[in-house]
Amino acid sequence: MKINDLTSQTNKLLGKNKQQVSTPSPSNGKEKTRDTLEISSNVKAMEALRAKVLNAADNSERVAAIKEQIASGTYEMDSKKLAEIMLKND
Repeated sequence: MKINDLTSQTNKLLGKNKQQVSTPSPSNGKEKTRDTLEISSNVKAMEALRAKVLNAADNSERVAAIKEQIASGTYEMDSKKLAEIMLKND
């Protein structure tokens, strides 16, 4: 996953779709005041995005193992599989 994608998704989620919930607060005078609380309607999307970021960090161990294999000359890859992935992403 690209960092730019995560950043743009986060900015979209943080900037939009907020709901306001008002609750009455105690008042000593005749005027009633209300407390206001803003709750994002995209909490689930933010939580999914957070999970993606945390999972990306888990790949660091895999990347380190592959780097070690490359350095020692023991890394083997399936060239057909690589070609399929490259053509699929094109």
